[in-house]
Parts: sequence; C-alpha cells; structure tokens
Amino acid sequence: MKNIKKFLIYPLALVLFFGLSANECLDSDLDELLEIDGPIDFERTYNIDIKEGDPTEFTEIAEFETTYKGIDVTDLRIDEMELLVENYEAPETVLMSVHLYIEGYEDDPIIIRDYNIEFNENQIIDVKSLAEAKLSEYEQYLLDLDEAKIVIETSVDRAPVKFDFTFKMALTVTGTPAN
Repeated sequence: MKNIKKFLIYPLALVLFFGLSANECLDSDLDELLEIDGPIDFERTYNIDIKEGDPTEFTEIAEFETTYKGIDVTDLRIDEMELLVENYEAPETVLMSVHLYIEGYEDDPIIIRDYNIEFNENQIIDVKSLAEAKLSEYEQYLLDLDEAKIVIETSVDRAPVKFDFTFKMALTVTGTPAN
C-alpha cells in the first residue's frame, strides 16, 4: 500500500506543480499580450513681446495629462521634448536663458544658458538630449501623477525683443486595458 501511495502521490504532485507553473507563465504572457501603448502629444506656442523697460524675465506653464483613457498606466516614456524660437525681431543680438522643470520637481531643472536667439532661430533645441541623465527620474515622477505642469522660466539679456517660443513634448504610456 505504501508503494502504491508513492507511485500515485509523487507523480500527482509533480503534475500539479508543473501545471501551476505553466499557468503562471501563461498569465504573464497574456498580460504582455494585453499591454497597450497610448501616445500623449502636446505643443504650446507663446508669443513673447518685451518692450524697452519691460521685465526681461517671464514664466510659462504647460499643463498636460499623464493618463490615457482606457489604459491602467504601468509605464511612461518621454519620447520627445523640444523648444523652438521663431519670428525673432530685435535691433541687437539677444541671448536667452531657460530653466525648464516639472512642477514639484524644481530642484533639478534643465538649464540652457546664453542661447543666441538670432543665430539659432528656427532651429529645434532637443531638450530631451539635454535631460538624458535625468530622464528616467522624470519618467518615474510623471508616472505617479494624473496631470503635470512643465514650468519654463526664461530670461533675455536685453529688450526690446519679440519672438514666438514653442514647447513640444511627446510621451508614450503603457498599460493594460482599464476595467
């Protein structure tokens, strides 16, 4: 009788163990198949017109959502962050400095110093490449928010100056279908 139990119980235990393990793998594969990506793109253009005697510092705030309808977000990736200056008008060369950060994460801004607007007009500033070392921290921070604000603190070294200032950002959120 003891031998019969050994012959029945041990194989049955092995079948159950491997069956449950295979089920875990299938669940993991199924979750992976159900993952979806959702793009979040936004762009804001600000018209800057600083007259002689006006303050040469200004702050712009771009608010955006980090959620995507129908997705329980589990991951977030910053695909693109760009600045562009167009339609520049000034009697002299103007240098611009920019401090860009996510509201609530002010201690570690992306900094652009002494950007010659006239020389670089119509050229995209790849802010993402400037923030490469901080990117995973920014992504993790944004993942915990439903909406966020990018703060762009800018100053120019002289006035008068007039230009259009565009900030563009693209994110991809990944997750599973929301219930």
